[in-house]
Amino acid sequence: MSRWWSALGGGRGVALLSAGAAALIAWTSGVMPGWVASGTLLGVAAGLARLGLIPADLYAPLLPRARRRAGRGQAPSGDTARLQSRGLALLRSGDMTAAEDALRAAEEQARAAGQLDPAIACAYNRGVVLALSGRGQEAAAVWTATRREAAANHATRWLPWLDAGLAAAALESGDAVEAGTLLGRSVQSLGGRAPSGLAGELVLLSARINVLAGHADAARQQLAVEVKRRRRQRSPDSVAEALAWLALAELAAGDEQAAASSAAAAAASAPASNGHRSLGRLETARGGMRERRGDHAVAAAHYHAALEHYQFCKDDAACASLRARLAALLPAGDGAGELLEAV
Repeated sequence: MSRWWSALGGGRGVALLSAGAAALIAWTSGVMPGWVASGTLLGVAAGLARLGLIPADLYAPLLPRARRRAGRGQAPSGDTARLQSRGLALLRSGDMTAAEDALRAAEEQARAAGQLDPAIACAYNRGVVLALSGRGQEAAAVWTATRREAAANHATRWLPWLDAGLAAAALESGDAVEAGTLLGRSVQSLGGRAPSGLAGELVLLSARINVLAGHADAARQQLAVEVKRRRRQRSPDSVAEALAWLALAELAAGDEQAAASSAAAAAASAPASNGHRSLGRLETARGGMRERRGDHAVAAAHYHAALEHYQFCKDDAACASLRARLAALLPAGDGAGELLEAV
């Protein structure tokens, strides 16, 4: 026993080998991200080389090779991380064109460096930018291709996020059945352990499906709970988004007074991109309800409010649709011509 103890470099050698074995087990079981495990194994190799248990010239090539092979779950490089952070900041500010460019550049840089996990993250967020810019089909195409890549490379932690994005895209196209299928797949792959941000998105998706299915009261209950949860997190944009969807559910349930209250609270929450898009959708729905009743002046006010929200998001398609609606409402010679020219 003492001979083996000495051969392993005593307590330090045994501890290093134990740490390496634990890292390998944690990595292969999916508990530890790849970039953490590779860093641990590099540290173990360096320690073993210092103890003379492995040749130093054997350890030297491990560093670049391990970085190339980290593959899944590794931390993004400095430049990739900065570009990704910049893209997300631009997304929150509403500059969708610049956000898309920054995230695309970050994704390309991550792929060039062989970093799959950061590349998938950038692709997912680029899909979010496309969706918020009114380019739902392009977003769905990005998420579909990225999901296929993630599944092929066992990057399973991204599958629920990508399925949720695809469910939202299906809802935007009016396919509630497909959205429900994708939502179920996302929930199933989570295994009951959803990250906080994704859990909130899944609640919104479920509530939207309930509204389309005619279960507005169930959607109201879901969204009321979600608004409280988001308020505890103190995220103004996410609160505004949930409040806007709550107002839509209240409209669907016929409670216009509650919907007006929720809409005012959403507008007061200092929304960013997600919140403005949801508010644009809400004001469009309120305008449509008033237009069907023949109250064109109030309908036009709602459409104008919706137009401002969509202009913040730089959603050209939604803006064109609203200008056309406004032009149809306005009497001839009262600005209708200018609106039609803008369309």
